[in-house]
Amino acid sequence: MNLNNFKIKFIFIVKFFFLTRGGVFRKAYLFQIAGIYIGALIISLTFSIMTGLEQEIFNKIKDFNYKYMINKNSTELNSYGFANNKGKKSLVRCELDNYDFLINVISYTEFDTFVNDKIKNHLFDDDVIYNDSSIIIGESLSEKYNISIGDTILLSDIVNINVVTGNYISEKFIVANIFKFKFLNFDYENVFINENDNSFLKAEDYNIYFDKDYRNNIDSNQYEIDEVIESGNKYSSLISSIQFEKKLYVLLGILTIIISSVMMFNNTLMVLLEKRRQFSLLNNIGVGLNKMLFAILLLNIILSLCLAVFGILTTFFIEKLNYQFNIIDYLFMYSPFDNIPMNLSSNQCITTLLLIIILTAISTILSIYNIKHRLEEG
Repeated sequence: MNLNNFKIKFIFIVKFFFLTRGGVFRKAYLFQIAGIYIGALIISLTFSIMTGLEQEIFNKIKDFNYKYMINKNSTELNSYGFANNKGKKSLVRCELDNYDFLINVISYTEFDTFVNDKIKNHLFDDDVIYNDSSIIIGESLSEKYNISIGDTILLSDIVNINVVTGNYISEKFIVANIFKFKFLNFDYENVFINENDNSFLKAEDYNIYFDKDYRNNIDSNQYEIDEVIESGNKYSSLISSIQFEKKLYVLLGILTIIISSVMMFNNTLMVLLEKRRQFSLLNNIGVGLNKMLFAILLLNIILSLCLAVFGILTTFFIEKLNYQFNIIDYLFMYSPFDNIPMNLSSNQCITTLLLIIILTAISTILSIYNIKHRLEEG
């Protein structure tokens, strides 16, 4: 019996709050409902896309670079037993048919280790045996100059000149594989070869590469900390710009929700002012003013929570559609990725829900405080 009474009272309050005197749904709530839903959708979509992009970029950088690097000459190499790899990097001249251009060559003494531990998932062909004449080029370079696996490329070391002939030291390499990294022209400007300590790239010092925390491995009395170069530093401005853009879109979503909260404040205040003469009727059925105001607060929070959940579920639905049909790719026509990554985490869902609940509660409490103040005055 008490449960039935509770249902009757709850339905009465809902009708009291959402319907006009003529029993018609208040159209003003449509803008409030749409605003909260759109705000939740903007925030959750922003979290999903920007976080996905940030993680994808971070993973690409991690896969194609060791975390730390030190540049040293060959006499000091034995001091770095903790190194994951060693090699060189130099700008060389590339000749292919009628093409002649400059390109960065990155070499590794443990070439197979680099391929298997780092870039294996980004290669066209998984089953390749590499030798001293092998070279791995980028997809963009391959497409621009129509280079295929098995083609021969001539590389000339422009800083290593034969003093007798005046010609550059050159070597021929066979394209053994092609990697995918369409980002910041990386796969257009860089190629990978095996470092075999021959005359090619002889003028360059070695780079020592490692992923472990250098502060636990480098003797601070022997080497300065500022000798260590972190690969992530080259891309810090890019990561910062993505994070800034994410905050900007989240702010847009918050602004939309704030506008909806202001509308909620006005709607709640309008309802309470319009129907304040009916408060005595509510008292007669056992619903006091404080209970009614608390019910209104609860209704607003539940409504906003449902709309926020609906916005988040829409984002998950868009993620599924994007995975199947790449619909988000049409919004990012010049994206360097094959598919726009999307990743909405549970923490971001909770953050979105809490944000909307807090703004809803504040706007409703302010309207309740306003009407109680007016009732006390007269």
